Amino acid sequence: MSLYPRSLTARLATLYSLLVAILLLLLGLWLEYLIRDHFDEIDHMELTAKLNMIENLLDRVDSPAALNTLPRYLDDLLTSHATLSVSIRDEAGQILYAYQPDFLEPVKNGEVSSPSARWSVAGHEFIGHEVQQLLPLAQPIPVRVLLGLDITHHAHFLQDIRRYLWTGIALAALLTALR
Repeated sequence: MSLYPRSLTARLATLYSLLVAILLLLLGLWLEYLIRDHFDEIDHMELTAKLNMIENLLDRVDSPAALNTLPRYLDDLLTSHATLSVSIRDEAGQILYAYQPDFLEPVKNGEVSSPSARWSVAGHEFIGHEVQQLLPLAQPIPVRVLLGLDITHHAHFLQDIRRYLWTGIALAALLTALR
């Protein structure tokens, strides 16, 4: 027996508050999952679009002259993409082109298990993808294109959403319990 007997009304109010808190917790978990999944999809679409642009340029390299002008075209394409890092290497590992390559070091050094993964460099979070492609020269050259996309702004937004969401849920549960 408890130290103080509780009325049926108090027990029902406690049960109601507990039920509301559980429902709010489940709602918060579900919303957090949906938001994170949405941003992962957006990041993947952006990474795929950038990769498609680069692959399109590489498909046009059909002569030594085109190979020599490739860096200029890639520079023109990538200068407005400050959140992107690119490295194009031949099969021997020699870099044919690099744009902000410092952010790709963990992938190139093998510190990341898969190039289609996430990693951090200097406080920035990245997702990346690596593909192999043949340059359509008379003697085709296989190249590896490594692309990294800075998703730090999404990570900060998700942290803010998570903080506001859980603060709001905690306050709502507290207010429900105080009723």
